[in-house]
Amino acid sequence: LEKACNVVIDDRVREWSIGGSFGKDADVKRAHSLALKSRSYARSSFSLDLPDGVTLEDVQSRVDARARARTDRQYQESDVMRDAILQEFDVVIHDTIKMWSVGGEFGSDDPVKARAEALKTYTRRGGGNLSEDDVALIQDMLTKRFDAKRVRNFNEADEIRSHLHTTYNVNVNDKSREWRVLSDDYVQTKTEKGAKELTADEVSIVESRIVKRAILKKSKSYEEADAIRDELENTYSVLVDDKTKEWKIVASGGYGRFAADAALSQLSPYKQKKIEKDVDE
Repeated sequence: LEKACNVVIDDRVREWSIGGSFGKDADVKRAHSLALKSRSYARSSFSLDLPDGVTLEDVQSRVDARARARTDRQYQESDVMRDAILQEFDVVIHDTIKMWSVGGEFGSDDPVKARAEALKTYTRRGGGNLSEDDVALIQDMLTKRFDAKRVRNFNEADEIRSHLHTTYNVNVNDKSREWRVLSDDYVQTKTEKGAKELTADEVSIVESRIVKRAILKKSKSYEEADAIRDELENTYSVLVDDKTKEWKIVASGGYGRFAADAALSQLSPYKQKKIEKDVDE
C-alpha cells in the first residue's frame, strides 16, 4: 500500500493516511516513536555503579545482543538473555524507553513514572501560619491522598481532604495541583525577573495598602478597592492575585502567568468559570 498508493498505516490509532500525516500531535508522537526504535539501548542516568570487574562494554554488548534477538522476533531467546543479564549484572532492561539500569531504578528517565511523581506534587500557594513540620505533614498527606485516588480508594482520599480542611484549614485544588491555607493574609512571592526591587519602606506601604484593599472588598466598596489595586500596579509595579492571596513585583507590562492569573482572580466567579471552561475546551 505504501509503495503503490503512498498510504501509511498507523496500527496504534487504527488509521491510515495518504502521505503519512495523522495530524500534528500524532505526527510528533510517531516521529518520537520512530526515533526511539532506531536508537540502541542506553544506560539510565539513575543506574547504580557496575559490579566490580564488570565494564560498560561487557553489559552493553549483552544488552545489544538481546535487542537484536528481539528485532529478529526471537522472543523466547531474548527473554532467556534478559534473565541472564539480570542474574549476572543485576541489570534491569526497560524495553519501552530502551534503557538499562543496574539495580532497576530509572527515575525521571521513565516518562510514565516521572509523570506519576509530578502528579503527586502539589505546590503551596498563599500565606497562612504553618510551621515547617506542618507543611511537611500536609505534603505527605497529599501524597497519600494521591495514591489513594490512583487505586480508586475515593473514601480514603475524601477523608484526607476533609482532615486537611478541618485541621489546617487547607483547600486543595486538584486541577492546578496546588494547595493553600484559607486565610485573608496576603503573601509576597518571588519578584519577577527584570523587575525593580522595592525598599523595606515601600514593601511596608504595599502590605498596608493590600490589607486596606481587602477590608474595602469585604465591605463591598469595590471602586475604592480597585483604585488601590491600580495604585499598587502603577506606583509599585505590584499585581495582586485574590484567589491565591499573593502579590508580586512584576517587570514593566506584567504579561506573565502571574499577571494573567491575577487579572482572572479579580473577575466575578461567573466570568472566572466561563473563562476556565473556554480554556479547557
